[in-house]
Amino acid sequence: MRLFVRSSRATVLALGAVLLAGCGGTPTTASGGSSGGGGADSLAKYVNMPISQLVAAAKKEGSVSIYASNSSIQENAAAFQKQYGIKVTSYRADSEVVLQRVLQEAGAGKLPADLIDTNGGELLDMAAKGVLANYDNKQVTGKLRPGSVHPGWVATRYDAFVVAWNTNKIKSPPTSYQDLTDPRFNGQIELEPDDWDWYLGLHSYLTSQMGWSAQQTDAFFTKLVANAKVVKGHTVQAQLLDSGQVGIAPDSYKHLIDQDHFGKGAPVAWQPQVQPILYRPNGIGLARTAPHPAAAALYMEWSLTDGQKLFPKQYRVPANMSITTQNPIPAGTKIYDIPLDQMTNDSAKWSGQWQKLLQGAPSVGKG
Repeated sequence: MRLFVRSSRATVLALGAVLLAGCGGTPTTASGGSSGGGGADSLAKYVNMPISQLVAAAKKEGSVSIYASNSSIQENAAAFQKQYGIKVTSYRADSEVVLQRVLQEAGAGKLPADLIDTNGGELLDMAAKGVLANYDNKQVTGKLRPGSVHPGWVATRYDAFVVAWNTNKIKSPPTSYQDLTDPRFNGQIELEPDDWDWYLGLHSYLTSQMGWSAQQTDAFFTKLVANAKVVKGHTVQAQLLDSGQVGIAPDSYKHLIDQDHFGKGAPVAWQPQVQPILYRPNGIGLARTAPHPAAAALYMEWSLTDGQKLFPKQYRVPANMSITTQNPIPAGTKIYDIPLDQMTNDSAKWSGQWQKLLQGAPSVGKG
C-alpha cells in the first residue's frame, strides 16, 4: 500500500522556527521591491486609506505579488488586473509547500510576496510566526461571516466538506455519517490522505456535539476506513467519483462536485446532504514586509469586496454574507466549523492519528 504523505505542518513549522530564529526572530522590515516596503507600519497607513488615494498609490507601485494555494488564483488575479491595470504575479503550489516557502524566505529576510492566499490553518501558522500583518478595516470586513477576521489574515471563502456520491453507482446514498460504515459500501469509499483537518472536524463534532465518547468515535473511524480506499488529491478524488471508479467521497469539496455536475454533467451529487457540513476557512493575509504595500492593501480590499463576486460562479462559499453561491447549501443545514485552534496547536497529533488510521488501506489513482 502506498500512502501519499506531504511534509507535516509540524515539520514545516519547526523548520520555520529555526530559520526565523537564525535571522534574528520575527521579520519586521521590508525585503526589497520597487517601493522598498516598510513593514507593518507602512501597510497600516494604506489599509484605511480612501479608495481613490489607495488606487493612485497602488498604480504608482505598478505591481503586486501573491503566493497562493488557491486554485482560482489566475482567474482572480486577471480580474483584479483588468479592474485596476496593476500587474499581478503569482506563485501557486500546495498549501504546505506555500507555507514552507514563506517561512524559509521570511526567515532569510527575502520574502518577495506581498500577500499569501491559502488555507486557514497555514495562515494561522504564518501569523503565529509574525510573518503577516493585521488587517483592520471594519468597513471592509463588516459584511463577512462571523469569525472571518483573524490576527494576520481574513477569510475570503470557506471550503465546505460534503459527502458526495456517484448517482449511477450508489442508488441508495448515505443519509448519515454512520451509514458510511455499512458493509454494503465496502470498497466504495475514498478518503484523502491529507484531510486530517476534516478528520479533526468530524471527530470534534461527534464528541462535543453528539456526546460520543472518544472510544465510540475512534471505533466509527476504524469502521469507516475499513470500507475505504486512499485517493491523493481532491481533484483526482472528484475525477474517480465522476467516472464511477469509486462510489462515495465523504470528504469532498462542494465546489468541485458542483463544478463537475453542472459544468460537465457528471453523475455526482451531495444532496440530500449528510449533516453536518464541515467548514474550513481559506483566506488571505498581508505579508508584513510587503514590497508593494499600497498594491497589497488594494488587493486585500478587493478580495473582500469586488473579488467576492467571483466565488458564486466557482460554486465556492464566499465569506461575504450578502453574496449567495450557486447551488447554495440549503437553509437550516447544520454547519460545523473545524476548530482552528486545534488545527494550529495540535496539528501533529491529528495528522499523525489520521495517517495511522489509513495504514493498510488500499490506494487508487495518482496525485
